[in-house]
Amino acid sequence: MALQSSGAISLDDIHVEVDGSTGSTCSINDSDIRGLIDKSDGAQSAFNEFYGAANITYMNASGGSTATSGNTRTHTFTSSGTFNVSAVGSGGASPTVTYFILAGGGRGGPSISNGEGGGGGGAGGYITGTVDVTSTGNKTITIGAGAAAIGGANTGPQYFNLSATGSNSSALSQTATGGGNGGQMNLYTGGSSSTTRLVGGQDGGSGGGGTGRHVQNYGQDPIGGSGSQGSNGGNGHTDMGGGGGGAGGAGGNASQSSSAGAGGSGSSSGINDTTRGGGGGGGSRATSPGSGNPSANGGGSGGGGTGGFGVRVEQAGSDLRMPGSGSANYGAGGGGAGGGSGGASYYIAGAAGGSGIVMLRYQYQE
Repeated sequence: MALQSSGAISLDDIHVEVDGSTGSTCSINDSDIRGLIDKSDGAQSAFNEFYGAANITYMNASGGSTATSGNTRTHTFTSSGTFNVSAVGSGGASPTVTYFILAGGGRGGPSISNGEGGGGGGAGGYITGTVDVTSTGNKTITIGAGAAAIGGANTGPQYFNLSATGSNSSALSQTATGGGNGGQMNLYTGGSSSTTRLVGGQDGGSGGGGTGRHVQNYGQDPIGGSGSQGSNGGNGHTDMGGGGGGAGGAGGNASQSSSAGAGGSGSSSGINDTTRGGGGGGGSRATSPGSGNPSANGGGSGGGGTGGFGVRVEQAGSDLRMPGSGSANYGAGGGGAGGGSGGASYYIAGAAGGSGIVMLRYQYQE
């Protein structure tokens, strides 16, 4: 609190302003008292020079990459590290830190030979707010990795490993949740109606899109996963995967034999205006030659990976489009793989999600 701007002022008033105990011995030439009005050692001072003086300490910290604008400083972390606070705001200076935290994105769902398009991966959880930092020292910053791609030739069992969503990001006791993976379909052997073979989008910060389905064997569309700090994934439909949910919008639902779902849009709310947290696009199953190709939808704005398009053996691979990964440090979801036919060479992995980011901003000067 600043000293009064008029009226009687005492040495004791000044001493208390610099955190001294009232009634204790002090001198107007003490360094902390002189520092209030920037006087050198031994310089003459008058009490009225102390009107309005304040013992203010602004927050100061290091870590990550820094940028300043006006009286604020922003620290950006694109990999895990330490926010080292050397001074906290006091004496009227704000101790408040604005945080922007984005977790790692989910991967897209894989496809199989004679299978349907995988669902798009959901974006990582996206949180922003404020917290007061009242102690100095090192504060751990964790940047969540995007979920790794899985799948490939003759690797059927690993298609069912649904345990790994995108990883959480955290800072200053605040945690953003990793994005949900896109849905997938088990190996199709014909004639089976077991619903355990069909997997919807996984829940997460934003939900993954549901996989496509084989209409002769599955009577219900797989639904998209739910988003706890973002949006829901879109539903799969027939041969097409649903889009992964984004930080700013839900993943698109797949439509009847025509298009996979688009990835949900990202968000630019937070510390800066960059759009991040796009959902991955759903994958499309290949159609018969001459019947026209359905679309595999793009990822959502903010780095979402593009959905893949499968290929039939009769098409000799000419139309194959691999799914795109979510952009690094955008917490974006990976694209779902397009389903094809023609043996193990057409087993295709869903694309990886993108890693997250943490940004912290505070007042560092008047």
